[in-house]
Amino acid sequence: MAQAWDSHVNQLARRDTTWSEITGFISDETLSGKTKRRMAHSLAKRPFSVTMIFTYDEYLYFSYWYKNTIKFGTLSFEFPKIDGSGNAEYRFTSDGAPQYSQTSGKLITCTMDWEEV
Repeated sequence: MAQAWDSHVNQLARRDTTWSEITGFISDETLSGKTKRRMAHSLAKRPFSVTMIFTYDEYLYFSYWYKNTIKFGTLSFEFPKIDGSGNAEYRFTSDGAPQYSQTSGKLITCTMDWEEV
């Protein structure tokens, strides 16, 4: 079951958030030498490179939520759909842990990698 996004943290993904259309193909070469492509899963996951800007307080809430509520990204969560309307269920990719950098004053930029579940 997807966890709720922390209500103390904004839900605004920056415009420089990017995504790829489809990933998850496997190419195999048959004995006859032909290349055969198939999907690795029945539904290809769409990777999103998400950038958000937090105030210092939002950063503290987000960090606590990431560590304790979704257990360092092992649980999925609900967030407004990045490439559409409504909500969607996302999870962090295996190498998509949040990376933080301070931009100006008390604003913190957070970049992370998600996939739609």
